Amino acid sequence: MADHPAPLLITGASRGIGEATARLFAQMGHRVALLARSVAAVERLADEIGGLPIPCDVADEPAVRQAVHKSATEFGGIGIIINNAGLLDPATRILDTEPGDWTRNIEVNLFGPLYVLRYAVPF
Repeated sequence: MADHPAPLLITGASRGIGEATARLFAQMGHRVALLARSVAAVERLADEIGGLPIPCDVADEPAVRQAVHKSATEFGGIGIIINNAGLLDPATRILDTEPGDWTRNIEVNLFGPLYVLRYAVPF
C-alpha cells in the first residue's frame, strides 16, 4: 500500500475548498472519489484530474450509501474521508431567520458527515 496512496473520498468536491483539495490529493497520486450535487461540475473535475465523479447530495442517506459503496468498490476501499460539503442558507440576521429555514443546513452539515462516516468506516 505504501506504493499507492490511500483512496480518498471527498464531499463538496465541485468547487472551492473541496475542488482545490481534490486537485491537491490527485496531484499527490491519490485516487479521488468526487462527491457533489452538481453533476456537470464533478464530471468536469474528474476529467481534469482523473477522479471518479459521483453526483450525490450528502443529505440523502440512500444516495450516500450508494456513493460510498461505489467508491469503495471502484478503489478497493476508502483510506481517507474529507467531509467538506456544507452550506449556510439563508445567510441572514438571526432575528430575520425562521427556525424551519435551517432544516436544510442541519441535513447537510450535521447528517451528511454522519451518513458518509457511517457507510465509509466499514470499508
